Amino acid sequence: MDKWFNGFSRRVESHVFYFTIIFIVLLIVIQALMINGDVRQYLSRVDMLEGEPYTYTIIGEDDHDMERLSGSERAPSSMELTLEVLPPQTRLKIMVNGEEKAILYDKPLVITVEAGDLIEVEGELDGGGPAKVRVVESAGLKHPQAGDEITVFGDNELIGWAIPDDFAAIEE
Repeated sequence: MDKWFNGFSRRVESHVFYFTIIFIVLLIVIQALMINGDVRQYLSRVDMLEGEPYTYTIIGEDDHDMERLSGSERAPSSMELTLEVLPPQTRLKIMVNGEEKAILYDKPLVITVEAGDLIEVEGELDGGGPAKVRVVESAGLKHPQAGDEITVFGDNELIGWAIPDDFAAIEE
């Protein structure tokens, strides 16, 4: 019985070993193929579901040296939110739907959001206490509103969900 089991386990072990080697080689080949955009469309459907990337535009002195964050084409439902960090200033990441979209530091920051976007702020604090972020302006938004202040303790702190002014309550 022992000889049979030893032989059986050796065969199974060799099959598992070869399967693992083949799997790793296939994984490397597929990842290499994913670099090519034409091939990637057949291997992954994620690209079709992604939106347009956000870009930075620095606005001159006429607009009070604000940094603007927007998509390449604005959707009709887009709204703008202006944020500023209150003294003592620290660098804070502005997150929209869990993705870092901008860095907020010493100048007010204007970001473009869509209805239903989740807006958060995150930062690494220097031990001098929590940071505060103020919503300066919320064009086209019912929430968050201008004047709202968010205390940041380091982890993701919710600024709010982007709720448009023309949001109609859903009746049950």
